[in-house]
Amino acid sequence: YNSGKTGWSINSNGDVEINDLVARGSIITNDGGIVSSGGNGTNILINTSFIKKVEYSEWNTELNGTYGADHWGGYNGGVTNPATGYHAHLYELEGESVYRFVNEDINRWLGISQSLTNKLEAGKTYTFSCDIRRPLGSGNYIRVGINGTLLDSTTVSFDVSGGLVSLKNSNDDVWERVSTTFTLDANIDISKSVTIYIYG
Repeated sequence: YNSGKTGWSINSNGDVEINDLVARGSIITNDGGIVSSGGNGTNILINTSFIKKVEYSEWNTELNGTYGADHWGGYNGGVTNPATGYHAHLYELEGESVYRFVNEDINRWLGISQSLTNKLEAGKTYTFSCDIRRPLGSGNYIRVGINGTLLDSTTVSFDVSGGLVSLKNSNDDVWERVSTTFTLDANIDISKSVTIYIYG
């Protein structure tokens, strides 16, 4: 979060978002280079500033609130007792919508995801970039990866992007930009589901 810095981004659905922060997260093509809002290139992810919201009622609304970000999945019905405890959820912080990963449940899946099916090209290089902030002394970090299937396999895995990458900011209690660049496997089967996952 950069106080007073105005930025803009155009999502792949054509929506223009005007806000007072750098982009919270984006995947960008290596030939364009949009690392923050206002840059050049194509932001492949939709609703990276989490402005557009959808109502969630499946989870514990007292802990997680009643909204998630449109185009982003955050509720995992496959965990034990999914209606209780924390999930990754939208949270208003300093007047902005951010995703919050509260690590207070044992073996809880904390993550968000978005479909990238038919948006990526095999063998092409991409950069993921986002702003993260962690509490004092927590040592927490995020992991990010692209999940898909190789042509010679039936297994869905993160191998298509070189595995999950851990991203950690260097200082506590401040927003920092973190990034990672990866090349999508040339043998990925892009006719099948391709999804980005961000884990807390």
